[in-house]
Amino acid sequence: MNVKYALLLFLLAVMAACSMGDDMPDPIEEGLEVMVTVTTNTSEPLTRAVITDDAAIHIFTALIFDQNNKLLYATEGVKRSGVFTFKLLSSGTALNIYFVANVQSSLVTGFTPGTALSTVKQQLSVLSSGVTNANGYPMAGMARLNNLPASFSNNLNVIMLRSTASAKIVVNASIPVSKFKLVSVAVYRANDRVQVIPAADPANWNSPKVTEASPAGAKTNGVFSVDNTSTNSIDGIMVPEASPVTEANLQVRTPTVLVVGGVYNNSGKTTYYRVDFNSELPGHPFGQVLRNYKYTLNINNVDSEGWDTPGNAADNAASGTSVTIQNWDGNASNVTIDGPYYFAIPGQDIILPFYAEATVTIPVITNIPNFTASWDSPPTTSISPGGSFTNPYYKVDLAADKKSITITTRTNNYSAAAYSSTLYIKLVGQTVTISIKQSNYGSVSGGGCDILSLGNAGLGYLGTYTHWNSTAAEPKAAGLKALLVHPNNFGATGRVPTSRLNIFTEMNPQDDHIYLQRYIGTFNIIYLNEAIYTTGPNSAQVLIDWAKSSPRHYLIYMFDRAKYSPLTPYNLEILNKLGLTDITSYYATAGAYTQYSANYNDVAMSQIYKGPFGNVASGFSFRNIDAIHSEMNLAAAQSKGIKPILLGNEGGMLLGIDFTNRIVHCGDVDIFNALAGGIAQYINTDDATSGTANDATKLIANLWAYMIRTVSSN
Repeated sequence: MNVKYALLLFLLAVMAACSMGDDMPDPIEEGLEVMVTVTTNTSEPLTRAVITDDAAIHIFTALIFDQNNKLLYATEGVKRSGVFTFKLLSSGTALNIYFVANVQSSLVTGFTPGTALSTVKQQLSVLSSGVTNANGYPMAGMARLNNLPASFSNNLNVIMLRSTASAKIVVNASIPVSKFKLVSVAVYRANDRVQVIPAADPANWNSPKVTEASPAGAKTNGVFSVDNTSTNSIDGIMVPEASPVTEANLQVRTPTVLVVGGVYNNSGKTTYYRVDFNSELPGHPFGQVLRNYKYTLNINNVDSEGWDTPGNAADNAASGTSVTIQNWDGNASNVTIDGPYYFAIPGQDIILPFYAEATVTIPVITNIPNFTASWDSPPTTSISPGGSFTNPYYKVDLAADKKSITITTRTNNYSAAAYSSTLYIKLVGQTVTISIKQSNYGSVSGGGCDILSLGNAGLGYLGTYTHWNSTAAEPKAAGLKALLVHPNNFGATGRVPTSRLNIFTEMNPQDDHIYLQRYIGTFNIIYLNEAIYTTGPNSAQVLIDWAKSSPRHYLIYMFDRAKYSPLTPYNLEILNKLGLTDITSYYATAGAYTQYSANYNDVAMSQIYKGPFGNVASGFSFRNIDAIHSEMNLAAAQSKGIKPILLGNEGGMLLGIDFTNRIVHCGDVDIFNALAGGIAQYINTDDATSGTANDATKLIANLWAYMIRTVSSN
């Protein structure tokens, strides 16, 4: 073939490939450094006597596996401001990430890349004797990612599962100390090693619970002793996992057991009693001990002295005591024993956020035929399971099946202090108290917030220019800017507390979506005003994906009428990507923008209509300064989950918010300026906390307060 024609064909092929690629999503570039922030949760504490904070994480490492569960690499996290940050590598394919806590990092990072997950699980173990206060409980968690781009901020919340069990010995209150005084507890024939990651993954790592033990190492006759300061209960006994012993002839001298030391009938002599892990519950065979479980062993009666030595007690069948056992997983570690009855809940201190309709459901495990709840003790008024009642701050629902208690806040707390109440749960002879607090708005300072004003650098001028500095600020941009930068509004001393509030202004390049994707990842709020250039489909998708990718992101964009294209709204490609195409642009329509009254008492809207800068009067109107705006079909907006805030004077939606995807839709950029005009209210002060702030000022300040608080609190 002629070389000239061969070269021509090659160039045509390259051009065709480039053309085809224009409409295809860009592949994720592999191997770029990605910073991933990880926050952790654990099920309620299972405390060993010498461990003061069993949920503490001192060392945090990550094992990254490919979709075939072959190890890629491991890395250690760095703790900053209470959360851990990991330096990972971007990936266009799925990743399985296993997190390990409180295990020497060299043990975790020493595995060779390519090692199978099953091998890592089997070999990653620690000595049971190494579980101390200094080292903390070994724990494991897991996150599965479809991919890991380098372009956005990455935030993960991982539920950690403790690798050992915990036990509690309780002497029934009906047994006087003169008959039996509890002296000591020891664990016999415990496994000497703890496998950190369970051999079989829980069915759901978001609510992890194991059904089989993952024992590692040989049995030992070493003793895990627990210091005792009480005569009727010993809590927080660390017990490594143990497999069940199902053969009757092996159930005497092989299983893990507890040995209880006590003084019988004021004899002055300590003798020893064996207690087996044998709840006789379905799914919990004799001798089985499972990680993250709490075993409460109730001594209901003692009728004789025990064995002379703890070793003899451990090697002989249990006798001389009557014992019942309840098994609680990590979600039910606060157990109240009331005679033959028990009542187990995760914790007795509930803290709810400041806003209305915040809800927490407390799981309950109990065998009590009936219990009641009240706001006082003795109760003036009480309810039974299946009922509900309120006080000024909270609503309480008791599930009819007695399996849960739901508490819901009734109002936003913008006061100077938390709203506190005590819930009294009356059992048979005992009363359990639950402390409830609703944090006040300013009690915890939010984190930092970085805002990017993108588009028309003059109209959208809110702060420092970054890369494309080509025009000066327009005076009417000063309205929103003044609200954001006033120290009484936002910042360390503002009504909305944030540790940092930075604002940058950037002109939008011609659909440079690759640069945009890499550039915006560090920002928390993007204010996309009237774009000088059309935001193309690729850039539009980048912005939408960015908003949805993290609870620390919020997008606010304008679909205002383009001055030079009377029938076309700005940011048309964003509207197309969101499926919002029923938009009408206006120029010569006078009048005002009215509040969407149907949403005034909507719970989700309460922080905007009734936010930290004050309540917006029902039925107020916002001025239309120049009649240039666009409106979105109201029904179409609502069908997409958008809640209207303001209506245009033609009845369409002018301003609305999508709480799920964290996007604010606005049809007139001029509502954010401070110029007077029209017949209704406008932003009239730069201090939204002052007595002169009108309803328009309060609305805009509350809207931005909601966005800033959302992104800085997650």
